[in-house]
Amino acid sequence: MSRCWLALVDGVAEGAHACARASTADGTEAGTLAAWRQKAKPVRNALRVDER
Repeated sequence: MSRCWLALVDGVAEGAHACARASTADGTEAGTLAAWRQKAKPVRNALRVDER
C-alpha cells in the first residue's frame, strides 16, 4: 500500500512525483511544494494526505 505525502522543501524535491515552486502572498520565494506516492515518509516535515 502506498501513501501520499506533501511537504514544502528548500531546493530540489528528490524523488517527488510532482512539484512546483511556492511563493508567499508578497511574491517572496517560499521553496518547493512537493508530493510523493510511497510507503515511507520522504522528508521529516512531510504530512500524509488523502490521494484523492
